[in-house]
Amino acid sequence: MAAYCADTGTASDTYVVAPCRGRIVKLWAVLQGTPVGTANNVLTATVGSTTVTIDGWTQLTSGSAAGDIAGTNVTAGSAAAVNEGQDCSVFVEKMKENGLTR
Repeated sequence: MAAYCADTGTASDTYVVAPCRGRIVKLWAVLQGTPVGTANNVLTATVGSTTVTIDGWTQLTSGSAAGDIAGTNVTAGSAAAVNEGQDCSVFVEKMKENGLTR
Protein backbone atom coordinates (compact mmCIF):
# COMPACT_ATOMS: atom_id res chain seq x y z
CA MET A 1 0.00 0.00 0.00
CA ALA A 2 1.19 3.53 -0.67
CA ALA A 3 -0.21 6.95 0.17
CA TYR A 4 0.81 10.56 -0.38
CA CYS A 5 0.61 13.32 2.22
CA ALA A 6 1.10 16.78 0.71
CA ASP A 7 2.51 18.32 3.89
CA THR A 8 3.85 16.31 6.82
CA GLY A 9 4.45 19.63 8.58
CA THR A 10 0.71 19.91 9.23
CA ALA A 11 -1.18 17.48 11.46
CA SER A 12 -3.27 15.36 9.14
CA ASP A 13 -4.50 11.87 8.24
CA THR A 14 -3.74 10.09 4.98
CA TYR A 15 -5.93 7.12 4.04
CA VAL A 16 -5.40 3.99 1.96
CA VAL A 17 -7.42 0.85 1.30
CA ALA A 18 -5.88 -2.59 1.71
CA PRO A 19 -5.78 -4.23 -1.74
CA CYS A 20 -5.75 -7.74 -0.27
CA ARG A 21 -5.86 -9.65 2.99
CA GLY A 22 -2.54 -9.60 4.84
CA ARG A 23 -0.50 -8.19 7.69
CA ILE A 24 1.41 -4.93 7.99
CA VAL A 25 4.95 -5.70 9.15
CA LYS A 26 6.91 -2.53 8.31
CA LEU A 27 6.03 1.13 7.69
CA TRP A 28 8.06 3.70 5.73
CA ALA A 29 7.84 7.42 5.03
CA VAL A 30 9.93 9.46 2.58
CA LEU A 31 10.21 13.26 2.60
CA GLN A 32 9.27 14.44 -0.89
CA GLY A 33 10.43 18.04 -0.82
CA THR A 34 10.49 20.42 2.12
CA PRO A 35 12.63 19.41 5.12
CA VAL A 36 10.98 18.96 8.53
CA GLY A 37 10.58 22.39 10.17
CA THR A 38 10.97 23.26 13.84
CA ALA A 39 9.78 20.01 15.45
CA ASN A 40 10.00 16.31 14.65
CA ASN A 41 7.10 14.72 12.78
CA VAL A 42 5.69 11.80 14.76
CA LEU A 43 3.71 9.31 12.67
CA THR A 44 1.19 6.69 13.79
CA ALA A 45 -0.81 4.12 11.83
CA THR A 46 -4.25 2.58 12.19
CA VAL A 47 -6.19 -0.29 10.70
CA GLY A 48 -9.82 0.73 10.83
CA SER A 49 -10.06 2.50 14.18
CA THR A 50 -7.37 0.40 15.89
CA THR A 51 -3.89 1.85 16.37
CA VAL A 52 -1.06 -0.31 15.07
CA THR A 53 1.62 -0.78 17.75
CA ILE A 54 5.01 0.26 16.38
CA ASP A 55 8.54 0.78 17.68
CA GLY A 56 8.32 4.53 17.05
CA TRP A 57 8.08 6.37 13.75
CA THR A 58 9.61 9.83 13.48
CA GLN A 59 10.82 12.16 10.74
CA LEU A 60 13.61 14.09 12.44
CA THR A 61 14.07 17.86 12.20
CA SER A 62 17.84 17.76 12.53
CA GLY A 63 19.50 17.37 9.13
CA SER A 64 16.26 16.56 7.32
CA ALA A 65 16.17 16.84 3.53
CA ALA A 66 14.14 15.64 0.57
CA GLY A 67 14.56 11.90 0.14
CA ASP A 68 15.05 11.14 3.84
CA ILE A 69 13.51 7.80 4.78
CA ALA A 70 11.96 7.00 8.16
CA GLY A 71 10.90 3.43 8.88
CA THR A 72 9.56 1.41 11.78
CA ASN A 73 8.74 -2.18 12.63
CA VAL A 74 5.27 -3.26 13.62
CA THR A 75 5.25 -4.90 17.05
CA ALA A 76 4.54 -8.64 17.02
CA GLY A 77 0.97 -9.35 18.08
CA SER A 78 -0.16 -5.85 17.11
CA ALA A 79 -3.51 -5.28 15.43
CA ALA A 80 -1.85 -5.14 12.02
CA ALA A 81 -3.94 -7.72 10.18
CA VAL A 82 -5.91 -6.22 7.30
CA ASN A 83 -8.72 -7.53 5.12
CA GLU A 84 -9.22 -6.69 1.47
CA GLY A 85 -10.98 -3.34 1.18
CA GLN A 86 -10.28 -2.32 4.78
CA ASP A 87 -9.33 1.28 5.50
CA CYS A 88 -5.93 2.11 6.94
CA SER A 89 -4.49 5.49 7.81
CA VAL A 90 -1.31 7.28 8.79
CA PHE A 91 -1.53 10.28 11.13
CA VAL A 92 1.20 12.92 11.24
CA GLU A 93 1.54 15.10 14.31
CA LYS A 94 3.94 17.91 15.18
CA MET A 95 4.19 17.35 18.92
CA LYS A 96 6.49 20.16 20.05
CA GLU A 97 5.41 22.75 17.50
CA ASN A 98 1.64 22.45 17.77
CA GLY A 99 1.13 20.52 21.03
CA LEU A 100 -1.07 18.03 19.18
CA THR A 101 -2.05 14.54 20.19
CA ARG A 102 -4.34 12.11 18.51
